[in-house]
Order: sequence, then structure tokens, then C-alpha cells
Amino acid sequence: MLGWSSPATVGSASAQETAQQRAVASLRQVLALRQQQEHQSLTTLAVLRGRPPQKRRCARCRSSSMKAPAVESGLPTDLR
Repeated sequence: MLGWSSPATVGSASAQETAQQRAVASLRQVLALRQQQEHQSLTTLAVLRGRPPQKRRCARCRSSSMKAPAVESGLPTDLR
């Protein structure tokens, strides 16, 4: 034998390597989900700011530059 503990371990991954591969795969899935959520949030933010989602430039946006819309008093039935 060439220093291996058993022939069964030759060419196979250890339990730790398998666990690490599963963890990386899981993190990649989570990352993809978070990127999709970020895209959806930025698109929503662009729409709320009155800008086309295709031209969103929210990397430079600051919440201090956003203004809340004016809310007028009245009853909801006045919206017709």
C-alpha cells in the first residue's frame, strides 16, 4: 500500500469535503436568491421614484435625496 488507510478511500471525497461542497452549493443558491431579491427591490424603488426600471441608477441613490409625496387630506371616496 502506498500510505492509504484503505482502498475504499481512493478516489472518493471525505465526509468533510462532501459537507463543504454541499455548503458551497447551498450558499450559491442563497446568493442567487438574494441577488434576485435585490434586483426586484431596486426595480420597485425605481418605479416608486417615478423612473423607468430599465434606467435605474440606485447605486448612487441616497435616502436623503428622496422626497415623500405630498399627502392631501380627504376621504378615500374622493379618489374616484
